[in-house]
Amino acid sequence: MEALQCLKYDFKKSRLDLSSHLVANEADYTIEGPVTFAAIKELMEANKLQELDDLLRNSASTALGKP
Repeated sequence: MEALQCLKYDFKKSRLDLSSHLVANEADYTIEGPVTFAAIKELMEANKLQELDDLLRNSASTALGKP
């Protein structure tokens, strides 16, 4: 009986999580700092290339210490 309980716990713990990639990551939505891959991918998929360009320019000027 204990073995079955252990197996049940193990299966319950290791089940598939199909929504973990849907949770927003705070780093993807910051205005300053490095641009994450998820932010680039999201803007490209939404065809917001001008916003992506602005974001990349903004991150480059922040990295160089320019206002």
